[in-house]
Order: sequence, then C-alpha cells, then structure tokens
Amino acid sequence: MIVPCLRMAAFVLLLLLGGCVKSEPPKLDPNAVAHTMRGRVMRLNPGDQIATIQHEAVEGWMEAMTMDFLVMDEKGFQLLHTGDRITATLMVGKTNFWIREIHREF
Repeated sequence: MIVPCLRMAAFVLLLLLGGCVKSEPPKLDPNAVAHTMRGRVMRLNPGDQIATIQHEAVEGWMEAMTMDFLVMDEKGFQLLHTGDRITATLMVGKTNFWIREIHREF
C-alpha cells in the first residue's frame, strides 16, 4: 500500500517541479502559412508574451472563437491593451501558430 502512495507522491512532485521551469521558445516552422486575422484582445500574459484574442473566422483555418496566441514581436506585444481591436498576420505551422505584424484599429 505504501509503494503506490510513494509513486503517486513522486509523480505529483515531478508535475509540480516541471511547471516551475521556464520553457524554451518554440521553434517556428519556416513553412508556416500566413492568414489575416481580426479580433479583440481579451487578456494579456506578459510573462509568456501571450495574447488571448476573440477573433473572427480565419478563412482557410478556423471558425471564430477566443484563444491564446503567442506574439512573436516583443515591441508589438508591449503596444497591446485589453480591449484593443486588432488586425494581425497569423502564421500557422505544422506544430504551432503565432501572430505577428499586429496593427491596432482605431
């Protein structure tokens, strides 16, 4: 009975410690396909440079929804504010996606 409990405790500890390590930046797919995306910034996570965006349908990729996007341009990320309406270039690779060339709409 003690062995399964110790295994479970070790597993939980590994999960917790794994969450403390800052991950490597993703390797961007050089063959990613560009799409135009429009939406509204709902939240910003400066630590990971992630913007939660409620976006319109992206033709050729997905329906309208709210999701997190990695913002590759640090300067562009710093210009964003919650509530901003934006147009951006959405890059879609085989294993990841990100946005760049962000323009605030006025």
